[in-house]
Amino acid sequence: MDCLPDGLRLDRCRNPDRNNRKPRLDGRGGSAGKTAGGGCEMKRVRLTFVEEGVSAVAELLEEQAPKTAQMIWELLEEPLENQAVHAMFTGRELSFGVPEDRMCQEKAFSLPPENQTMFPLPGDLVWNAYLPYQWQGTPHVVYDFGIFYGRECRILLPTGWRPSNRFGQIVENLEDFAAVCARTQREGVKRIRLERIGS
Repeated sequence: MDCLPDGLRLDRCRNPDRNNRKPRLDGRGGSAGKTAGGGCEMKRVRLTFVEEGVSAVAELLEEQAPKTAQMIWELLEEPLENQAVHAMFTGRELSFGVPEDRMCQEKAFSLPPENQTMFPLPGDLVWNAYLPYQWQGTPHVVYDFGIFYGRECRILLPTGWRPSNRFGQIVENLEDFAAVCARTQREGVKRIRLERIGS
């Protein structure tokens, strides 16, 4: 990586372990310009409820899930908007469907297992992809950008446990964002915009 100063090992540029990082809940300050140990700027994305105007900021876990994080970053070369629906089986999660015309099917289904979890924590972002007819007989592919906003979650579907690539972590304004997420249970689908922060 070009951002490594001479003589520094790659592991100096890794993101801190998740247990040593806590999401910002107040929406103030944040990680603008934040760098990992060796000085590499972390890739960040903004998630915004379009009608409510409530946003959160997430960091991509490039060291723990490099291929998945890179795929998401490339996906968001242009901002992406779509409806998000509350999950039925996994707990406090919003499922944001990525449109087929924005995703390369070969790339989506060739990702290796990376940083997988079946028990996501508040603020975790996870990736899943399902072939046509794999998910409840749906006749088209399903690309699922999962946004976990609360506790007591597990990725257990009618087809069984589903280890999922954890590629990001919300680090700013999780509390306000989660409050809107929870409202989808009674208010229905909400439109979310995903976009890069910086280049």
